[in-house]
Amino acid sequence: METTQIAVVEENQDVGHTLYERLQHAKKMVGGGIFAIGGILSRFKREELWKGYADSWREFCASEAHSYSFAQTAIRIYEKYIVELALPEDTIDDLSGRDYTALDKACKIVTKKNKDEWIGKLITLARQDIVKEVSEAQGQETIDISAIDRLVAAFRKLDYEERGEFLKKISEIT
Repeated sequence: METTQIAVVEENQDVGHTLYERLQHAKKMVGGGIFAIGGILSRFKREELWKGYADSWREFCASEAHSYSFAQTAIRIYEKYIVELALPEDTIDDLSGRDYTALDKACKIVTKKNKDEWIGKLITLARQDIVKEVSEAQGQETIDISAIDRLVAAFRKLDYEERGEFLKKISEIT
């Protein structure tokens, strides 16, 4: 299917359902990409194959993998779920449509012993719920992500001068 025609739906099809199915497929393709990118970058790093493309691993990541941070995240996800846990392909396919931030957060606590429980959570729960579950499993106090999102949205509505005043007050508190 041509990229420019993804949102085109035939007249006799249920538009909402068809687009929803296409969205789910696209999310899996993008999500699956994190595993592929992680696998490729893992080998580039491990075998120092990046040499000749950049002066440093960090520079290679910045130019070829969006950023060093993204590259490290992709590698962590690949090495946890594919290498360490050796999850079957159908499970990786189920995880492919999930938020990669949630997959990364769960890397900290998913083990071979608890993988079934956590894979179930990763497949069914939203990112903010995964973050909360991981924090609780680590014995950390959880942060209400939606409250932070609301605060950031409110901050963006402030004009330049109001933002400066707000940041000054915050710096006095911290």
